[in-house]
Amino acid sequence: MRFLLSCCLLAIALTLVVSPSTAQSSLPSIAATESAAASVTLTLTFPSAGVDYSIYQAEGDARLYVRVAGSNLPSYKLSPTDLRLVFTVANDPSNLDCVLFSVPVKRGSLPRIDRKQSDLKITFTPEPASLMSSTQTEHVPQNSDSTPRISRPVASIAGENLIPVANTAPVPAATPSAAPNPLVKAQPFDVDKKLLAFADADLAVPESPAFTVLGLTPETVVRPSSPREFASSLLNGVDRHGNFQSGVALDFAPYLTLAADEMTLGQYRSNYKLRFLSRTQFSFANTKGASDDDKSVRLGLGLRFTLWDRGDPHSDDLLMDCFTKVGGALFNLPIPSILPPDQLPANTSAADKALSTAVWEAYELKQKEFDSGKNEGYEQCRAEGRKRNWNKSSWIGAFAPSWISPTGLSKNFNWNGAGFWTSVAYGFEGVPSLEKHSQLIFHARYRSNEQVADPNNKGKFLNQDSLFLGTRLRVGNENSTASFEGSLVRSRSGDQRFDNSARYSVGLERRIADNLWFALAFGGDSGRSDGENKGFVLTSFKWGFTPKRHFDPAPSQ
Repeated sequence: MRFLLSCCLLAIALTLVVSPSTAQSSLPSIAATESAAASVTLTLTFPSAGVDYSIYQAEGDARLYVRVAGSNLPSYKLSPTDLRLVFTVANDPSNLDCVLFSVPVKRGSLPRIDRKQSDLKITFTPEPASLMSSTQTEHVPQNSDSTPRISRPVASIAGENLIPVANTAPVPAATPSAAPNPLVKAQPFDVDKKLLAFADADLAVPESPAFTVLGLTPETVVRPSSPREFASSLLNGVDRHGNFQSGVALDFAPYLTLAADEMTLGQYRSNYKLRFLSRTQFSFANTKGASDDDKSVRLGLGLRFTLWDRGDPHSDDLLMDCFTKVGGALFNLPIPSILPPDQLPANTSAADKALSTAVWEAYELKQKEFDSGKNEGYEQCRAEGRKRNWNKSSWIGAFAPSWISPTGLSKNFNWNGAGFWTSVAYGFEGVPSLEKHSQLIFHARYRSNEQVADPNNKGKFLNQDSLFLGTRLRVGNENSTASFEGSLVRSRSGDQRFDNSARYSVGLERRIADNLWFALAFGGDSGRSDGENKGFVLTSFKWGFTPKRHFDPAPSQ
């Protein structure tokens, strides 16, 4: 009993001996342990000290955001390296040109922001318990360059919904070497490096030289222009001798067909020889009489040279300027220089994969915008070019041989002479109103040894030499035109004397679909000595081939 009473008295005495100050001395040691816990520093190194970026936090959001333009993405580093700070990278939904670094702020940690030249340091240090209620206090740390920079706790940054803290770091006199940039600017848009088809325009398909030598073009006066890479014509109607005719013609530019996939606009525009070869047109035509008076079959070959053409869209300086303006604006798209996520090595860190994913997703979104906008802009340029070039001045020359089978049998084909002609067009350049809506054409043609039906002997043919001198006025626009022409025809059959007559016609030409044109002409002769002043009506469908324009965003194209 005495022993138990002694133990109780000893316990009470020990309790009274220990002072309150001694009990409280353990708290600073705990606080010191917390403050001494390892901090994490995220360092973002931008390409230069002048890069514009902003730092903000949405109210109620436990993340700190760094917004930077996609063309100035920084490299990053964590310190200590053995600690992990999970952060994400994504494109800014409000501005696809920007990328957001999203850094989680753990409860109880105090982020400090320091800027030095091209570096942005965000240090996360566990906040002492004694400061948990005073996070509104501003801290003014000293950087190593002795320039004061304001570092704010997260609670200070989130004043309203989004309060950006702009980069106010001064640009140093000597900019340090830039960190590797995951985006690089595309090379400037260069229209001269585009393939020739890039400037193709759906202008009216010119008359086939092979039909011209056979005298079966809807108009006598041939319109000069640069040829299409490939074209075809279907003809039906009553010819100038009163016989029904039907035929087909195929035209192509041999050198242009072979070199179209290799020749650039720069090469074409700077070299006249290439332009001359590209504009040289070869033609083949076949026609057949459809009446008892004319059962003949005619074949014609044609070779036409465009000597000069101010309406060639491939040489249109205004069209090239328009392409450059559109391409320069749309092509200012950074191309990622880092590997896509699916091509990264297996040991790539999660942060690097996130950065690659964000960069390529932003690029693909911009590329879709680019794809949807580029063709609209380029087609607008071509449409404006068509308005300018449909009636420009030009000059052509041509030669075409022909053959005829009077019976329509292939074994009876005979030489049917040849034709030589030239046409010069004047587009009224510099003349108000007329330069947009009119074109005047002068034409001269010599046709030798043409076999024509003898009006006095049914089924017989006569050799005839002819000289044509004509003028044609075209009025309209790039989609439809009306033409009025008059020609002086001086001809002689066999040993007879020359017969002088006149030929008049009215023609219509209409674009009825992409690359498809319809032509109609009707008229007649007057003043023939034999009295055979017959009328004629000829229609023709012309189809001009234009290859599909593929656009490769690679700058070398």
